[in-house]
Amino acid sequence: MKVLIACEESQRVCIEFRRKGHEAYSCDVIDCSGGHPEWHIKQDVIPLLNGNCTFNTVDGIEHSISGKWDMIIAFPPCTYLTNAGSPCLSLKNHTPEYVINRWKCRAEAVAKAMPNLGVSVSVDYILDEIVIAEQSLSKRAEFKTKYCNIKQNNSQAWLESRYIEACFRQQKHLVEFKNCYCVGGIDLSQTTDLTACCIVIEKDGELNVFVQFFMPKEKLEIAIARDNIPYDVYVQQGVLKLSGENYVDYHDCERWFYDLINKFKIYPLKVGYDRYSAQYLVQNMKAAGFHMDDCYQGENMTPVLKEAEGLIQDGSFNFGKNNLMKICLANSGVKMNSETNRMRLIKLGPNERIDGTAALIDALAVRQKFYAEIGRQLKNAG
Repeated sequence: MKVLIACEESQRVCIEFRRKGHEAYSCDVIDCSGGHPEWHIKQDVIPLLNGNCTFNTVDGIEHSISGKWDMIIAFPPCTYLTNAGSPCLSLKNHTPEYVINRWKCRAEAVAKAMPNLGVSVSVDYILDEIVIAEQSLSKRAEFKTKYCNIKQNNSQAWLESRYIEACFRQQKHLVEFKNCYCVGGIDLSQTTDLTACCIVIEKDGELNVFVQFFMPKEKLEIAIARDNIPYDVYVQQGVLKLSGENYVDYHDCERWFYDLINKFKIYPLKVGYDRYSAQYLVQNMKAAGFHMDDCYQGENMTPVLKEAEGLIQDGSFNFGKNNLMKICLANSGVKMNSETNRMRLIKLGPNERIDGTAALIDALAVRQKFYAEIGRQLKNAG
């Protein structure tokens, strides 16, 4: 992590972070006394607080921070934080009312810097939590909310690219999974835009994900120009199917699931969908015998998102060579609610595509919800 320790010349905190392998810098308007000028910034800290900055450490080396700091620990002016004015805290020198007020000011100053430090959590505990926070972007946001008094209602990236890349491996084919059970998910955002159908098949400890995208024929060129994505290439590769003229024909989505059963002998035990735009598709699939389950994608999906994140980090998924799905995962963000410490799936930009991710989360939601009932079948152990 990149850490700024503001208003610190002793470098005690900075040194501890450096011992743990973090890129930490102390900053104060005076020279450091900790013996590490190569980690100390001697200047006003205000221009550095928002990140995206260049600065020189005392040894004369220039450094740059791209983006925001991962953490800032700021110690307010030392009037209340050092023992230099300890006579002010003694009843030998002042009235009880004066001493009580000075102790109160000192406590408030520390609490503002890091509310839990030394109160409910120790420094060692915080450093251990930092190690955990480094494992994922969502855990990092949770750390900032719980321990640093930083609200995280803003959106942020959900998955690191290295984990996404590791889940796109050998391309497998549906014919390899004859007589297997699976769960499914459908994202039906708009009939005039991208739609995604997804299944997750567990086999030999690997979660194989197949995602079929659909788009109206007349929207293809518009979407290529708007999203700067080579949808025509994905049509040739078969991961994107042109459906209808100006609207996605949801019967094509139905047929994709029917083919799983009739052509490939693959059996979806549960299929998740978001009722927001389900329309007639769900009624038709229910009538055909599919077990459909409503998966509203709000903060209620927090447990599913956390499980999905862990599975991706562990490399449990295999998405094959579906690069349109890779784009969807890379475009996916989460919006944290600092009041509830819960999150929901969002797209990182107004024109970003996350339809494949949404379909995957619907599939994982029914897998998680009904695992006690269907988990044994989903193992496809033989």
